[in-house]
Amino acid sequence: DQTMSSTGDFQKFREAFMGRLLALTRTHEALSASKWAGADVRQIVALTMGPYEDAPGDSVVYDGPDTKLDANASSSLCMAIHELATNSVKYGSLSEPEGMVDLRWKLDDEGLRMKWTERGGPFVTPPEKSGFGTSLVTGMVEHNLGGDVTFEYASEGLRCTLFIPDDHIVTPPAEDQHKNPADPSRSFPS
Repeated sequence: DQTMSSTGDFQKFREAFMGRLLALTRTHEALSASKWAGADVRQIVALTMGPYEDAPGDSVVYDGPDTKLDANASSSLCMAIHELATNSVKYGSLSEPEGMVDLRWKLDDEGLRMKWTERGGPFVTPPEKSGFGTSLVTGMVEHNLGGDVTFEYASEGLRCTLFIPDDHIVTPPAEDQHKNPADPSRSFPS
């Protein structure tokens, strides 16, 4: 409802809603395959960023250690990444042929830290007020997971850091460590 009221356009609302639903469906399929034990961060990123595979050049690159998140964190991270990507396509680096998104994550003693960095897009200025996308990303990570989100509106591109506490990180059983339904080494496009 908030998306529709902010745009005033039912078609844009429908497209945004369907995009969110598709991203969430893909992650739920991965969770279902694991019997809701969790999903790998690399798989979540690959499924969520898949629609941008046909962009020119190395539009989306990502890397980080194999890390499995619980079902709640997997769904929340999927929605947050989808929202960042949607906004990048509309206003950020993915709206330009030379633009790119670099997505990296690492583990530390406290949890998972993920950095979304945009480059090659339009000049960035901080928004006058937070929009629905910012609220959704913040809500998914801070309110749903007890994590933290920071946005930096650097002139060369948006930077967003997501922190997910370690109580949402799942250590996979030994037999699952070698299974990966999504190709973990893939960066878009190939």
